[in-house]
Amino acid sequence: GGFPEVATLVRVALKNRIFNKGTLMRLKDFYDPHSEIYTIKDEEGEEEEEEGDRMPADANNEDGPKPDTEKSDTKSLVKRKKNKRLPPIWPLRLPRVLVLLTRQLFQPFKRYTEQIMLNGTYLLACATTRKSVGRSGEEGYDESNPNMNTDLHIALAEEKLVKKLQEALLEALKICNSDETITIAGLHRESPGMKQLMKLIKKHPPISAGALLWIRDVYQDSRFQRGSCFTIGVKTLLYLIRCCGRSHPLQRSQSFLILTQLLAAKPEAVSPTKVLELKKYMIDEMIILMQLGYVLPVIDFMKRSAVAGSIDHSLLRHFVIRILQCAVPPFSQDFIDGINGFLQTPSCTRALRAGQSPVLQRLIQSFRVACIDQQKKREDEKRKMKSRINIKETAKEKESHSNSKKNDDPSSATPKETIRLVPFSTV
Repeated sequence: GGFPEVATLVRVALKNRIFNKGTLMRLKDFYDPHSEIYTIKDEEGEEEEEEGDRMPADANNEDGPKPDTEKSDTKSLVKRKKNKRLPPIWPLRLPRVLVLLTRQLFQPFKRYTEQIMLNGTYLLACATTRKSVGRSGEEGYDESNPNMNTDLHIALAEEKLVKKLQEALLEALKICNSDETITIAGLHRESPGMKQLMKLIKKHPPISAGALLWIRDVYQDSRFQRGSCFTIGVKTLLYLIRCCGRSHPLQRSQSFLILTQLLAAKPEAVSPTKVLELKKYMIDEMIILMQLGYVLPVIDFMKRSAVAGSIDHSLLRHFVIRILQCAVPPFSQDFIDGINGFLQTPSCTRALRAGQSPVLQRLIQSFRVACIDQQKKREDEKRKMKSRINIKETAKEKESHSNSKKNDDPSSATPKETIRLVPFSTV
């Protein structure tokens, strides 16, 4: 779009895997419609002092102003627009760029300067708010063209939305990067910081995406694992993941990915018993995602984990109990096939045999009975449909056969109408 330096800056940032201070500042200048790139300063002239403003020279003061007129050094600056086009917004919307920028801003235990935070949040707000097209009706306007430059008037009109999102991002980052947050009081669900962060997560998808990355990095950090707030903090972090999945359906896959990474993590500074207990809470969050409609990926993940033997038997039993308690017929065929395939894996079979309980046996038995009944109902419906189709086909055949007989019988043919011609003279 006529801004090759933007592409160079983005390439360098992706190569170095970080947006340094200079890169953020330069990119912000390119995408900010109020920056000096889009304005030029003209010197209008020099103003002369009026006679009333002149001070008389002091006889004893040789440095005083002379009676001759002197020109003032003040210059009036007039700003006028230099360029009416901003660079295309799509370079900032590349998935790699968005992930890199979001991860850099929401990195826990990392302190950046205020200028980096301002420039980074502004670029992230632009990428998620601003339109990427020019003005409709102009010559060369093409809405489907991704290289279309953003019109300056559109960028100025959308500046309020960008600034509003930037303020929300700065507020969320202030909570996430605060030392008071990673404490027992700060990680409590009812703390003011967590309440405000939950509100921001529910309202703004970019903050929700950044919070998911922040949660993963906090959980995997050894300083957090060694702290006394680990148990309380993990429950609050899992609740934040639930808020992300419920508020933004498009981020449920990302929420599930973060849960799988937390489930696979092995905190060395925490006892195995406590880790196993916390992983059951993670399984519960996966069940909640299934209740929200994200079903088959969760079942597929648990099946692959059971086949690979990378998950504890107690977690497999907990997953079976929780999912069979929540599932209500009628079930889809994909769900039945997925659950049956999961239950038939060797690891799951051994886990169920090792921890047999009346509740678990009753749930599995009721699920199988419900599947059998549902299969019978489907077969009955198919038979009824086939019988209805056969009845309709036989009725059509009888009707066509009777019509063919009528056409072959000459007596049944309708007599032709005769037209009597009247002589013209009589008329």
